[in-house]
This record gives sequence, C-alpha cells and structure tokens, in this order.
Amino acid sequence: MTAGVIYGNPYLPAPGGPAPIGPGINDQLLVPFNVSWMAYEVARFLRTVIFRIIGLAITILIWVGIFIWRNRTGSTAAIFGWPSWVLIGASSALSLGMLAYAIFRWRRADGRAHRIVLAPALVISRSGVFLAGEHVPWPAVSALAARTVFGRGDVFVLTRAGGADLEVPMELLQAAPSSLDSAARAFSGSRFGIDFSKLDN
Repeated sequence: MTAGVIYGNPYLPAPGGPAPIGPGINDQLLVPFNVSWMAYEVARFLRTVIFRIIGLAITILIWVGIFIWRNRTGSTAAIFGWPSWVLIGASSALSLGMLAYAIFRWRRADGRAHRIVLAPALVISRSGVFLAGEHVPWPAVSALAARTVFGRGDVFVLTRAGGADLEVPMELLQAAPSSLDSAARAFSGSRFGIDFSKLDN
C-alpha cells in the first residue's frame, strides 16, 4: 500500500487534503501495522544476506588456496581432476542459490516495510472490512479466515463474493486473534467470525 494508490478510502487522506473523519471508536476495530516486527524482519534477513556472502567468500578462498597449493607443489592427485570441478560447481551453485534467496527475502521485507506509510493494516467496522488497501462492505464479504500458507507463514484472508481475495500476514497485525474474531462477529451482526481451522498451531 502506498500513498497515491488508495486515496478515496475513508482511512487515508488525499494529497494535501484534511485528515479524514472516520467512524467513531465504538464503531470499528482499527489494527495498526506491527512496525517493530517489520523492522526486526528486515534486520534479520539482512544478517542472513551478510552471512551468506561471508560463506560464499570463504568457499571461494578455500578453493583458490587449494589450486594455488596444487600449482606450487605440482600435485597430480585425482582430487585435482574433473571431480574437483564438479564439486566446485555444485558448492558454488548452492552458495549462490542460498545467497539469491536470502537477498530476495530481504528485499521483499524491506520493500513491504517502505510501502507501509499511512493506512492501517486492518479495519473491521459496521460498514465492512478495510484490508490490503481496499474497503469491502459486509454484503461483498464471503468469509474471513486466518490460515497457514506454505512458504509464507500465517495470513489473514478476506474472501470476496466477487473478485480476488485480500490478505495480509498475521505478523503485521498488531492485535490478538480473539480480538479480530470478536470484532468481526460484533460489527457484522454475527454474520461472520474468523475461521482459524486452517491455521497451524
């Protein structure tokens, strides 16, 4: 979510405009983004990138040292034949792959942190649900759920009657799951609760 993308919703002012007047505090549950968790994740992934770079550098230095020693001693051991090149290629490819994946996760976390500027992470109100930059009225909501997605962790998902699902990682929601469920039931007139059956414990 970036400024300039979701103007027009009741929770984000237009450029240069006055602050919006939203529903009263008794008519909504406003959940801010867990900024401290996001900063921790960015720092953690950056440390992983640094660790992978150091590991790759050590691998390269070891093999360079071995070949310098071979050339100086004139060794003809079998380890310096084609098996060594296979081993070098495999270890280097593995190290590069792990480094690339670490950089990807770090850049994704950093980009997500920088996109979070003004809008709240989630708002559950009497008019509907605001999530992922969109406000969905209750008649357009099919289901609310928290589920575990392989490779992505726990996510909060809003399924719409028509259109793509909306979701946000549970770690970014600075609220207890029980609070989200209570708010959904209260503000939807008991039509919706949050399904936790697909959430790994």
